[in-house]
Amino acid sequence: FWLYLVSKNTSFLQELSTSWDNNIYSLYAKEIYRIKPDNIVFNVDLKNTKSSFDIYDAFKWMEVVEDTKKNLDEAKLQKYYEIFSDENTLPHLTFVLERFNKYKTQYYITPYRNIIKNYDIYKQVLIYSIARQESHFIPSSISFSSAQGVMQIMPFLSLDISKKLNEDYNIYEQFIPNKNIKYGSFHLDTLMKQFDNNPLFIAYAYNGGGGYTKRQLQKGLFSGKGKFEPFLSMEMISFTETREYGKKVLANYYIYNNYLNSENPISLSTIFQSLVSPY
Repeated sequence: FWLYLVSKNTSFLQELSTSWDNNIYSLYAKEIYRIKPDNIVFNVDLKNTKSSFDIYDAFKWMEVVEDTKKNLDEAKLQKYYEIFSDENTLPHLTFVLERFNKYKTQYYITPYRNIIKNYDIYKQVLIYSIARQESHFIPSSISFSSAQGVMQIMPFLSLDISKKLNEDYNIYEQFIPNKNIKYGSFHLDTLMKQFDNNPLFIAYAYNGGGGYTKRQLQKGLFSGKGKFEPFLSMEMISFTETREYGKKVLANYYIYNNYLNSENPISLSTIFQSLVSPY
């Protein structure tokens, strides 16, 4: 993408448009050449039999993660089709399917509709965009830093939110999607207000913290000025994890918006033009 930006040689953009990886740059190239990604899957057929898999057991999920790291053949995949057979285990099945397909088929599922449909469409898109990146929607997911659940909320944050909501606190309830998504939504409300509903800046703040993101923007990033903006600013976010996280969530946002909000689709060009710091 940078070879294209610097040289304006469209052959680089054309090559990028053939990529199977749905990142912001390849999606932008596809958008320019009016190529519809053919490897994005929104719905997966399930056996629709009740699964006995305990979706709240983090240790059971860790066993699946380890088991699918290697030797994931057709027979093993069929085993997981039998195990992850109902709506509650859809995220688990798509995690396995992505590994089986070596990520060349990418799943943008919309689980927990009974919970998330109650939010406005922007919040729905934002929750799905972040949760897909955070946990692949796995309720029992725990990060190395102890973030928990679908929205990967740190214990200190969930405790603080419980106090603000005047609720009794039980850390294990963060594995329950209804509770975890509620708390994630509450946290997003703060970030949406702080960063003017800008999905990229909200993503940075969700990963790196609101204070960190504000300091990055106050340094002059995303000023809206410069030949290579906003792309240069996106590459100058100081934390590597936050920098890459923001780009991935932004790609998710683009895909989920145009799926869930098909009456009001948005182009990546429009999104890029909106990436101007409020500070």
